[in-house]
Amino acid sequence: MAVTLAAYPPVVSRYTYRYHLRAEILNSLFAGIFGLAEAVARKSLGASDIEIIILTTASAAFALLAFLWGSLMEGQPKWLFFLAGALIGRGMLVLTAVLSGSIWFVLLCCCVFFADPIVAPAQQSLMQSNYDPMWRGRLLGRVVLWTRGFFIVAALGAGYLLEHDPGLYRLLFPVAGAIGVLAYLQYAFIRIRRSSWEEPHERASLGQTLRTFQRILRQNRDFDRFERNFFIYGVGFFLVLPANVFLLVDHLGLSYSEISLARLVLFQVTFALFSPLAGRLLDHWKAVRTATAAFAVLALYPICLYCAYVFKSTELVYAGFAIFGVGMAGVNSAWHLGAIEFAGRKDASLFMGVHLTAVGARGLFVPMIGYAVSAFFNLGTVYLASSALFALAAFSMHRLR
Repeated sequence: MAVTLAAYPPVVSRYTYRYHLRAEILNSLFAGIFGLAEAVARKSLGASDIEIIILTTASAAFALLAFLWGSLMEGQPKWLFFLAGALIGRGMLVLTAVLSGSIWFVLLCCCVFFADPIVAPAQQSLMQSNYDPMWRGRLLGRVVLWTRGFFIVAALGAGYLLEHDPGLYRLLFPVAGAIGVLAYLQYAFIRIRRSSWEEPHERASLGQTLRTFQRILRQNRDFDRFERNFFIYGVGFFLVLPANVFLLVDHLGLSYSEISLARLVLFQVTFALFSPLAGRLLDHWKAVRTATAAFAVLALYPICLYCAYVFKSTELVYAGFAIFGVGMAGVNSAWHLGAIEFAGRKDASLFMGVHLTAVGARGLFVPMIGYAVSAFFNLGTVYLASSALFALAAFSMHRLR
């Protein structure tokens, strides 16, 4: 009997997996189109350097609010936050059909980034409550594996259409917004199993929220060190975001199809293929060791892009983003489930709020630093610095193990 139980996830986990998979299929279609936002801003709309920096910074900058959202939703029904994220964020993309100009496009994309931190802590509580701890990593890996095909189809299709008519973003992005809304609504319909931490809580003030933030890090020293190491990794990650746009569009002059193949398709193929392995490693190794291995692999990604910059090689760009997908498969598992691991019996939405706020703290200023380094030196210097930071994060996380 024990073997039979171990061979299959519990009933609640199987129920959640079915709806989680449907939601992520829609999410993948949305992300496959929306992933070309920076290329559209630069190639179709002629966005300035500052607008590109805003676009590459906004996602992390709004993550600074994640801890506030996590605090507000602690012990509250999570479907309300999925609904808010759908309407406030992705629903706004329908306006790209009628509003013209790069600044409007950037602002509407920023609405999407503003809403994502509302949803992420709610997703953590859902997986914490409904997924059996022994199956979280593997089920998450399966979802990634089965949904990446939809992402690739959307990315290739959007890249092909924009290659032939750059103005078609006015059609593609409203469609992506509608699909993204449906994805979040699918999450909202999942019944979350009631847990011991879901008793009603008094609404915390901003001061109380900040004190809770400090208390979590102070009382859980391992989680504090985990977040510091993730912070180092994140500096390396965000440092190259503006540089990637300038490398692909300005320095190498790649087409929409080539950008889509590199940044979206090759990345997603390796990400999908290695996600089940990363999930199994997470179930056995836990978050710290999985993150250590992932950061070490990621150190090779900016090295490839550095060589692509020096030798003006499209093939090295492809290799770099393929390696990026391998490393990010491990980061994705540790990133999504690490907060749950450290939360224990506490509501993981609060810990994920801390985690996302740390993302925002580095993402708010690091892309600007990357742009400044590229302006004063060159793009190659940015990539070498990023590789060194990934290696440092891997070494520091290894010591935490």
